[in-house]
Amino acid sequence: MARREDVTGRILVVEDDGVARTVLARDLREIGHVVAEASTSAEGLEWARTWPPDVVLLDRHLPDGDGMALLAQLKGDSATRDVPVVIVTSTTDPDFVVEALHSGAHDYLSKPFRHEEVLARTQAALRTKALVDELRRLTDHDPLTGLRNRRGVSDQLTTWRAHCSRHGLPLAVVMLDVIGFRQLNEQHSHAAGDRVLRAVAEQLQGCVRAEDVVGRWSGDEFLVLLPQAESSTALALVERVNTRLAGQNLLDDRRVTLRAGVAVAAPGDTEDDEHLLGRAAVSLLKQRGPLRQLA
Repeated sequence: MARREDVTGRILVVEDDGVARTVLARDLREIGHVVAEASTSAEGLEWARTWPPDVVLLDRHLPDGDGMALLAQLKGDSATRDVPVVIVTSTTDPDFVVEALHSGAHDYLSKPFRHEEVLARTQAALRTKALVDELRRLTDHDPLTGLRNRRGVSDQLTTWRAHCSRHGLPLAVVMLDVIGFRQLNEQHSHAAGDRVLRAVAEQLQGCVRAEDVVGRWSGDEFLVLLPQAESSTALALVERVNTRLAGQNLLDDRRVTLRAGVAVAAPGDTEDDEHLLGRAAVSLLKQRGPLRQLA
């Protein structure tokens, strides 16, 4: 039975023994966890990449490889490296346990399972994940707008570029700033400037898809990542945001308008993140007026 202080989360169970997998999944679902099941390393990796779990319960022996190899893949991917992995094993060899912990495992479970131990170790892993997420939020998010900061959006760029490269998809990068923001601050105060930045952040978040990423790059600059999108999609997004900002009447004497620079990483493109961002920045610097000049 779950206790009041227990937390629930998304648990990925990677276990080739159908009976053991069913028992684990059942016990976890009974106390409110959402559980995904995989029977091979390949299935487990696909689940971890497309359905980010809070905890992974990973069997040591899998039909298509050693669970330790999958552990290494999870810890080597920026999208999954912070997910606690609990190794499931029937071995009593303490050297293996030490090896697993040194390789990045959070904990281990011994077969046969004890119901209470499964729940307790899963709870411990979930609490660790919650602390890591909170620390990441504090270090990767901008306190003014609530968006990812430069570090946070840079990490997401690396993750999404790898994903789009694997699947042969384009990735549009949009760098934006507020036209005349320095004059806005001088004429209306920094408090008014902060209000404008928060409004821009809110409208950007309200216009993107669930998979898109919005971040505050620096000062009045914002960065938006649009997986599986071309430049036309990016420009349409900025048009929508500008239309919404115009309807807010944020300043009595002027409209708040964004200008944008766009760069698209094509499938198979080998340029690094810095070069891609540089192309977006150059595109932004070429703009000297409202978005209509981008056409």
